Amino acid sequence: MKNPLYLALIGALLGACTTGPMTGGLSASSIATEIADGQIAAPPPGFITLCMQHSDVCASSQQVQSEKLALNDQNRNMLTNINDGINRAIAYKTDRQNFGVKNIWNLNAPGGSGDCKDYALAKQQALIAAGLPKESLRLAIVKTPQHELHAV
Repeated sequence: MKNPLYLALIGALLGACTTGPMTGGLSASSIATEIADGQIAAPPPGFITLCMQHSDVCASSQQVQSEKLALNDQNRNMLTNINDGINRAIAYKTDRQNFGVKNIWNLNAPGGSGDCKDYALAKQQALIAAGLPKESLRLAIVKTPQHELHAV
């Protein structure tokens, strides 16, 4: 396991959910790479900081899910209800508007507002609470057609 301070420094240097330049002259597009199915990818740097503050969110359950989740009517309804509920519960507001900085990962969308990371984390936590295995619910940072980074 890597030293937590090392991981925090990596997180501070790279950032996430930003479209502008990053520390050290790096840009999101200069470090983004495509990941093939089955490949291991590093977690988003801001998520590392969240894990350091809330280790329970990132701890493995030690259960290996051998079966894939079926997208049956019951699971589809659960996904739709949770997605719609979280979308109604959180008003979009950037981290800069909420906290005066551009990249904060929070649980529970403080004040009922947040950005893409807050929506993604809230949905992930609600799905886990509804009984889906944590190992089946991954977060990712993707690039939109407008070349913006977005957490899903």
